[in-house]
Amino acid sequence: MKKARNINLDLIKIIACIGVVLLHTTMPGFKETGRWNYSSYLYYLGTY
Repeated sequence: MKKARNINLDLIKIIACIGVVLLHTTMPGFKETGRWNYSSYLYYLGTY
Protein backbone atom coordinates (compact mmCIF):
# COMPACT_ATOMS: atom_id res chain seq x y z
CA MET A 1 0.00 0.00 0.00
CA LYS A 2 1.37 3.39 -1.01
CA LYS A 3 0.88 6.37 1.31
CA ALA A 4 -0.38 9.63 -0.15
CA ARG A 5 1.66 12.73 0.53
CA ASN A 6 -0.13 15.47 2.45
CA ILE A 7 0.66 18.62 0.50
CA ASN A 8 -0.97 20.83 3.13
CA LEU A 9 1.89 20.09 5.54
CA ASP A 10 4.41 21.18 2.91
CA LEU A 11 2.50 24.42 2.43
CA ILE A 12 2.51 25.09 6.18
CA LYS A 13 6.27 24.48 6.29
CA ILE A 14 6.86 26.92 3.42
CA ILE A 15 4.73 29.60 5.09
CA ALA A 16 6.59 29.04 8.38
CA CYS A 17 9.97 29.41 6.64
CA ILE A 18 8.87 32.66 5.00
CA GLY A 19 7.65 33.91 8.38
CA VAL A 20 10.99 33.18 10.03
CA VAL A 21 12.89 34.95 7.26
CA LEU A 22 10.60 37.98 7.52
CA LEU A 23 10.93 38.01 11.28
CA HIS A 24 14.73 38.04 11.19
CA THR A 25 15.22 40.41 8.26
CA THR A 26 12.78 43.14 9.26
CA MET A 27 13.57 43.39 12.97
CA PRO A 28 16.65 45.67 12.60
CA GLY A 29 14.69 48.17 10.51
CA PHE A 30 11.86 48.16 13.02
CA LYS A 31 14.20 48.91 15.93
CA GLU A 32 15.91 51.81 14.14
CA THR A 33 12.84 53.85 13.21
CA GLY A 34 10.52 53.09 16.11
CA ARG A 35 7.45 54.04 14.10
CA TRP A 36 5.08 52.29 11.73
CA ASN A 37 6.75 51.60 8.40
CA TYR A 38 7.09 48.86 5.80
CA SER A 39 9.56 46.88 7.92
CA SER A 40 7.28 46.84 10.92
CA TYR A 41 4.38 45.73 8.73
CA LEU A 42 6.45 42.80 7.43
CA TYR A 43 7.60 42.01 10.96
CA TYR A 44 4.07 41.66 12.27
CA LEU A 45 3.02 39.80 9.13
CA GLY A 46 5.87 37.34 9.71
CA THR A 47 4.81 36.67 13.28
CA TYR A 48 1.22 35.83 12.20
